[in-house]
Amino acid sequence: MWNKAIELSTKTHPGPVVHLSDSPRDEGKLLIGYENGTVVFWDLKSKRAELRVYYDEAIHSIDWHHEGKQFMCSHSDGSLTLWNLKSPSRPFQTTIPHGKSQREGRKSESCKPILKVEYKTCKNSEPFIIFSGGLSYDKACRRPSLTIMHGKAITVLEMDHPIVEFLTLCETPYPNEFQEPYAVVVLLEKDLIVVDLTQSNFPIFENPYPMDIHESPVTCTAYFADCPPDLILVLYAIGVKHKKQGYSNKEWPISGGAWNLGTQTYPEIIITG
Repeated sequence: MWNKAIELSTKTHPGPVVHLSDSPRDEGKLLIGYENGTVVFWDLKSKRAELRVYYDEAIHSIDWHHEGKQFMCSHSDGSLTLWNLKSPSRPFQTTIPHGKSQREGRKSESCKPILKVEYKTCKNSEPFIIFSGGLSYDKACRRPSLTIMHGKAITVLEMDHPIVEFLTLCETPYPNEFQEPYAVVVLLEKDLIVVDLTQSNFPIFENPYPMDIHESPVTCTAYFADCPPDLILVLYAIGVKHKKQGYSNKEWPISGGAWNLGTQTYPEIIITG
């Protein structure tokens, strides 16, 4: 399909497909992003390209504006480009968020690749632009980070482990409405954290579960049945007493699944070491 999606005059393969999504306005139209910087807006019904975009920097990810008229790309030089479907000849906005400002007329300094970007709109405020990577090359030995851009504010959240994936939680499940993001779930190599977007300092939610299961292998387990009910309450009380400061004051935002009660009527405890 690649030789139909791009122009016939292009003889070289455009590289792997790094993005594929349908338009928020029309599910019959696909946005296809190729690694080499080519983006194609493909009509499934007519089986032809409505438009093609060519850019000289490799693409790592793409995300739609909810109206389906614009989309944002993240690139290998640490830049973000914003495109309009009505004028695909060039991006109408190009930024390198962590690049040093240069003299007028010169391009900003290149940075590390932005591996993923999410572009989430709000009805009563500026949109959130959230991305991983993109830091300056002169920041040696810097930890993995997630950057949150809201209006003119840029916040960098450093992580303890490499970022595997992140996902923005929004008030609406429909892609063609204002997204109203309220949290970001970040999957790390050895942890799972959730960032609260409703507070200006972006605190994380207190995790209800110990997630770092890979750091220290389990070497023994002990099972205790028919435990005194008071013991359970004491264990909970100790956990609350040592609660760390700086967490979001909201409850853990992820829920789901089903928990079936056991047939036994006595409390149980499993201790691992």
